[in-house]
Amino acid sequence: MASDLKTLTRALREKMKSDAKWAAWGLVAVYQTQTFDEQVFHETKHINGVGFSSLDAAFGSSLAEQSSVWFNTPKADRQFPEPLSPKQGVFAKKIAPKYAGQVAQFMLDYHPDVATKILAEVTGQQEAA
Repeated sequence: MASDLKTLTRALREKMKSDAKWAAWGLVAVYQTQTFDEQVFHETKHINGVGFSSLDAAFGSSLAEQSSVWFNTPKADRQFPEPLSPKQGVFAKKIAPKYAGQVAQFMLDYHPDVATKILAEVTGQQEAA
């Protein structure tokens, strides 16, 4: 399990560095681990090892909220093709990878089917290399 977490963390870090949509999803995952008051005020209020750092809390929360609306809107009703603007995507790709460990744990806890698929892809890539 620990090696799965490490492998998934590495894979997600790379995906979030290179793909703005993955970065946006990662920011949503981090946002969801925050306490309610941290979400409301867009700041770090508790030293609990989850959520955004105080440096990233305001902007990360804003990007996560915008992305969450986009991800939860049916495709036919979306006004934009991506959750973030190109400029926001650049910032998301810089912020999200810092939280790859939290995102990996979130994925294992709440989206194990997706985590298993990513692990299979990574394992397959490593065996082919």
